[in-house]
Amino acid sequence: CRSCVTDLMLSVIVVSSRQHTNSGTDKGSSEQPLPLIAPVHIAQLDHTRSLLMPSSTRSVLMEIGCSDYDTLDEVALEHYPRSFLISFEPLLEKYAALLARGNFRVHGSRRDQSVPLAHHHPRGMVLPLAVSTAGGSMTLTVGRNAGCSSLYSVNQGSSWG
Repeated sequence: CRSCVTDLMLSVIVVSSRQHTNSGTDKGSSEQPLPLIAPVHIAQLDHTRSLLMPSSTRSVLMEIGCSDYDTLDEVALEHYPRSFLISFEPLLEKYAALLARGNFRVHGSRRDQSVPLAHHHPRGMVLPLAVSTAGGSMTLTVGRNAGCSSLYSVNQGSSWG
């Protein structure tokens, strides 16, 4: 229903410099699948272009590359009742798992309820971004263990132990 849609912006762009007719799923294909890229509205900003936070906020906690295990929304926020958490998680499956926590925390067992955009906690939000000293688009190297993903390249010569 149109009245249910408040702030949704979604445009889809397929990036390719050549015609791609293969689905990329054939075992014998040497072509790599192309990314489907969608600029998406991920959070609300106030008139000063700052993230919206409760007026009672006295400090901000930041978690960079939080994954979905042992995260500050679960282990730290209860100890800092006047803090707001901003988490960054670029892996979309981990980001989605974190966002899913928001519905239960805001609405309990009631399902199909709206949660403020990006909020995985009443005093926290998660953004699907990586953090870097340089701006712009970058390649994220995804490791077999999600916690080992990085904006840095994998060191092929390294080993454990």
